[in-house]
Amino acid sequence: LEVVKKVNPDAHKASQGLGLWLGAEGIAGGPIDGKKVLYIEADAPVLPTQVEEVID
Repeated sequence: LEVVKKVNPDAHKASQGLGLWLGAEGIAGGPIDGKKVLYIEADAPVLPTQVEEVID
């Protein structure tokens, strides 16, 4: 986990929130019925990305 913290701190932070939301039972594959809806907020990339479809 220390490497993840250094390489991608945003991913580490998100994983902590997900773990708290799931709880031990959810992580073990238990039901998540009845839990509040999980929202993940992210900032848009600084540079816009354009994707062009190429028909082959």
